[in-house]
Amino acid sequence: MMSDLKIAKLSPRMEHGVLCWYRGDTFTLLLKMTLTDQDGEPVALEAEDRAVLTFLDRSGRTVQELVYTGAQVLDGVVTLVMDEALTALFTPGRYRLDLWVHHGDRTTVVKGSPIKVE
Repeated sequence: MMSDLKIAKLSPRMEHGVLCWYRGDTFTLLLKMTLTDQDGEPVALEAEDRAVLTFLDRSGRTVQELVYTGAQVLDGVVTLVMDEALTALFTPGRYRLDLWVHHGDRTTVVKGSPIKVE
């Protein structure tokens, strides 16, 4: 009977501040950054700048690090492509995500954002 099937939740999804997806799922996720300087003025990344997205396991070891050039970060958006090769690195469990940019100085944008792979 169809009503007895357990329906999957949306994947990927944000659930109580946690990025969740099912093991093996592929997707594209847009991460929007709003960068400002010490005076509150908007900062746009230049071509030579970098944005670095790092996935860490529970013990703090790097699972994968993705480096984007400033030219790849359009309007403050980092495009995470979770393709088959990248998603294969994640077994079910808990992870963290860090994001920093290098625009003259290194600036941490996201630190320890929780991830759950089901």
